[in-house]
Amino acid sequence: MKQLLGVVSPGTRVLDAGCGPGRFAIAMLRAGAHVTLADISSTQLDITREKISEARLLDRVEGFHRINITNLTGFGEEFDIVVCYGGALSYVRDRHRAAITELVRVTKPGGSVIASVMSLYGMLKLIGILDVASFLVDMESHWELENIPNGTGYALTRSGSDEFHVPFALFSAKHLADTFEEAGCGVVTLASANPLSAGGMEMQRISANAGAASRLLDLELALCDRPEYVDSGEHLIIVAQKR
Repeated sequence: MKQLLGVVSPGTRVLDAGCGPGRFAIAMLRAGAHVTLADISSTQLDITREKISEARLLDRVEGFHRINITNLTGFGEEFDIVVCYGGALSYVRDRHRAAITELVRVTKPGGSVIASVMSLYGMLKLIGILDVASFLVDMESHWELENIPNGTGYALTRSGSDEFHVPFALFSAKHLADTFEEAGCGVVTLASANPLSAGGMEMQRISANAGAASRLLDLELALCDRPEYVDSGEHLIIVAQKR
C-alpha cells in the first residue's frame, strides 16, 4: 500500500482493474486520484460503489465497468497508473499474458502498472510448513505438475480440486518480471508479501509479544524486495513502468 500511495497525487488518473470491494480504490481516492473501477463481478462493483459512497468519495470516481481484464476494449492509452492487486491476474490462469498486455496497453507511456499475483514457490513452501502429507500423495489432482519443473515459470491448479476455492495460476518472480518486460515495461520493484511467515498460520507466541511482532514486521519489510527472498512469500508484488 505504501508503494502504491507513493505514486498517487491529486489528479492522477488510475484504473483499478479487478477492484474487488474497493479497499485500494478508497485509499487512492483519499489521496486525490481520479479512479476508474473495473471488475468481472457486478456484485463486487456494487459493494465498491456502496463503500465509496459511504466514504463520500464518489465525486472522484470516473466510472464503474464490468469487464474482464484480458480484454479492456473501450479504454485507450489513458491512465497514469493501472492497479491490479489481489488475485485477478492469477485467476485468469493461462490468459495472464493477454491480461498483462492489456494492463500495459491502457497505461500512458512513463506510467506505472502495480500488480500482485500468487507465488508459485511461496505456495510450495507451505506444503512443508503445514505438514500436508495427504496433499503431497495426491498432488496431481490439485496441480498441473508438468509446469513446475519445465521452466515455464508458472503452474496451474486443477479445476475441481477440493484444496483450492477456484482454479488459478501461480507465478515465479522471474516469469512475472519477464512477462511485464515482454509487454513493454521496465521493472521498478519486485517484492514478496510475508517472505518470512505464512499468512494463514497463527503465530501465538509472536502475536502475544509486541516487540517480537514489531521486529518480524520490520524484518519482512527490509527483506521483501531482496532477490533471495522475493520468491518466498505467498504473493508477489510488481511495480513496472511503461516505456
